Amino acid sequence: MKTFILFITIMLGSITLIQAQSTPNFSLKTPIDATISFTLTVDTLTFDAFQSRTGSIYILRTSKNTGNQYKSYLGYPTTHKYENHDVYSNKDVTEYWILGLTKSGYPKKVRLLEEQ
Repeated sequence: MKTFILFITIMLGSITLIQAQSTPNFSLKTPIDATISFTLTVDTLTFDAFQSRTGSIYILRTSKNTGNQYKSYLGYPTTHKYENHDVYSNKDVTEYWILGLTKSGYPKKVRLLEEQ
């Protein structure tokens, strides 16, 4: 009988501990529905563009396979221009590119060579 009461007490105690554990609440660090920083025009198409904490520019793309949105980073804006196009670079400022369009209509990087 003592064993049975001890068993019931342990079971009730473990159920209480399981219920007492709180589940963490999560939220997106950068929400997908973030405020639009500006509009980016590439050739004749315009895109809603955002700026990350580090200063990189990105747009939101939609996956053909899953339909989910994801960020497509385009680089860091520079003060340079190439044939009336804004020039972008990587974080280390070792590569430069302008933006063109892919066949699917999204921006892509068109690499530039830095002349010495």
